[in-house]
Amino acid sequence: MDSGKLDRVKPEIPVKNLSASHKIKHCDEVSPKSYLDLSKVIRLLEDPLTERHLFVLKKLLKRNHSGFLLRELADISQILNICAEKVSDQPKYASVLCEALEICRFPFLKERTSDELIYAQDATEFLSNMGRLMRVPHAEVQEHVVELVKSFFSSDAPTDLPEELQATSAVYRLQLLERSDLPKTLLLSMAALQNQPSIKLQLLQTLQLLSSASDMNCTMILDAGGAEMICLHMNDGERSCQVLLCSLEILWNLLESRSKEEAMTQLSSMECVVSLKEAFSFVLEITSGGSDLQLRNYLLVITTLIAGNPNCPLIESLFAKQLLGFITFPELNSFSVQKLTHSREDLKMRKLLLNLLFVMCRNVAALQLFREELVMVNLLQLVNPPVAYPEHRPASPHCFITQQEELQLQALDGLASIAPVMLHDYMSCQGNTCLLLLLERCTNKDARVSRMAQLQRCIRVLRSVTALGDPAVNQDLCDQGAINQLLGSLILMEGGYDEDDVIAVEMMSNIQLILSELCETDLHRKELFGSEGVEMVVRFLKKGPKKFYSGLGHNKLMISTVDCVWSVQPNCACAEKN
Repeated sequence: MDSGKLDRVKPEIPVKNLSASHKIKHCDEVSPKSYLDLSKVIRLLEDPLTERHLFVLKKLLKRNHSGFLLRELADISQILNICAEKVSDQPKYASVLCEALEICRFPFLKERTSDELIYAQDATEFLSNMGRLMRVPHAEVQEHVVELVKSFFSSDAPTDLPEELQATSAVYRLQLLERSDLPKTLLLSMAALQNQPSIKLQLLQTLQLLSSASDMNCTMILDAGGAEMICLHMNDGERSCQVLLCSLEILWNLLESRSKEEAMTQLSSMECVVSLKEAFSFVLEITSGGSDLQLRNYLLVITTLIAGNPNCPLIESLFAKQLLGFITFPELNSFSVQKLTHSREDLKMRKLLLNLLFVMCRNVAALQLFREELVMVNLLQLVNPPVAYPEHRPASPHCFITQQEELQLQALDGLASIAPVMLHDYMSCQGNTCLLLLLERCTNKDARVSRMAQLQRCIRVLRSVTALGDPAVNQDLCDQGAINQLLGSLILMEGGYDEDDVIAVEMMSNIQLILSELCETDLHRKELFGSEGVEMVVRFLKKGPKKFYSGLGHNKLMISTVDCVWSVQPNCACAEKN
């Protein structure tokens, strides 16, 4: 869901606080009759006894059918407010408001270039006042207000403009919008629209447009508690996938804005997390096609974004427990709420869940839940997947293999962060054995080119667990011949790698750091490194400086090589000869 953002770098509108006398003087210079006409209209409307109100209003709107002048916006705003007050007792004024709002869809008009500067404050207040018309208890008026805001992003000036008038630009209108409190007013009006689902949906679509347009709009929405309000109301009444989808896209925009910390704080309340959980359960019940599956994945994205907040009650709400149930092999699990297939959207869901593990593992409270849900077992199963039953394989074997590899890479990325904080579980599940088997398959001569990604991540996981210096972990690796296996892989890479291959350089550096950790404190392990290993290290030392400043990681490789020499120093007599 890549919402198209408008260019947020716009020319600033300088706003000057001009006195009323200055504005009147300017108006008199242009057209004193027009200014006086509006004054008469206002006085006429304030007289409750006259019967000429509608006639005068129709005449005024006809005169401005191509758009309102910037210099008249203050008076037009006052006229529309008077009409709004009369709607409850005299519904006929609603048609006048709707017609005026239709005109407001056109760009404002200026007689002079300086009008944009002089009347910027009036125009900003006019837009704020348009948002307050949402309080008018008339569905058609409310709908016109919402459509008015949408028009800011697309409407053009009429083609029949008089030569002496010019339309203001869309950029100017959007800047006025950012300075007004229109986004905030629209948000606050949402609570009153629960019994008007069609207008509520239009309002949400408008808020989605505003939140994707600029960070200033997002900040204004968040200042009014927008993230929490939208989250709490997205399940109200008759649940609609359109309402839910639009709400999630607004939340996504808010979480990607400059005020994302505030958005995360608002969505991290227990009420909001429960609302997300209810929405997820609802989507699982009605999931039938691609759009529903996409909606389910959007919910997971929002959940992952707020899971980074340590105060988010994802575990207390039991939402995390529900989600972790899908990390097991759903096609083999008869207790799953929903059977996952090999569709692209279901693959995205499983990858999102694996990414959620990576985010949650930073929270100590999540580790116990990981143990209860056998997260480590399932991660290692994904690293070395068992052979699937024939009835569970997709029609295309190539598709099945590709999906397995994507999940395997995601599991390895998660394991690099989770294994160090769940070391006991990692050892209980024979994590070292699993990784060494994968390492052997990846360095096999018959391995495909795509194995390079698995090899890179496998080495990262081994580096993350050996870096802890835990004697049991390191001894287990040595007992399984890890030193000889890693040394063989390193020599193989050193003999045929491209010096500009960043991935190969990273892997060689990490392998040397692993070997350094394993050999540093044990004489027998130093001996296992052998003369072949020393000769290989010497070759690294000789050619390392050539690429030290290349920016490709050779500086780290050089440092890891020196560290490796230090750790296996009893065998460095060979190095002295060279």
